[in-house]
Amino acid sequence: MSTLSIQRLEEAAAGWVGTPFVEHSAVRGVGVCCHKLAASIYFDAGWLPRFELPSAPPGWSRAQDRSLMEEWLDSEGLRWFTPMTIEVEREPGDLLGFRIGRCVHHLAIQLSGGRVATALEGVGAVILDAPPKPLAKRLARVWRPRE
Repeated sequence: MSTLSIQRLEEAAAGWVGTPFVEHSAVRGVGVCCHKLAASIYFDAGWLPRFELPSAPPGWSRAQDRSLMEEWLDSEGLRWFTPMTIEVEREPGDLLGFRIGRCVHHLAIQLSGGRVATALEGVGAVILDAPPKPLAKRLARVWRPRE
């Protein structure tokens, strides 16, 4: 990705910081969850066209072998993302999937300098220097946006 494109992604992520965590929501300053934050950052940066994301009742995915987002990313999402191995050297813009329970139930976007943008329950939308340690050990999937 170009430097300008990455800059737009990082500016889009910064624009969501401080938005409270609200499951299945994406209203800047009002409420956002991790998967809708990731999509909104890509939308705001112009990396993806706007579209409706799959949604399920809160907590539903944790009891499944694959979450709706993981299934979507590995089917319809292949138009915009390439699945990578978790050993890949991550690049700004990569979508990170973390296993919570039996499936990928948490998403974050890799930013430059090892930072990540995500939304955490009880915290809201944040940019962190790295994935929180409890999550870092649970990295299960990486999807790279197509250019």
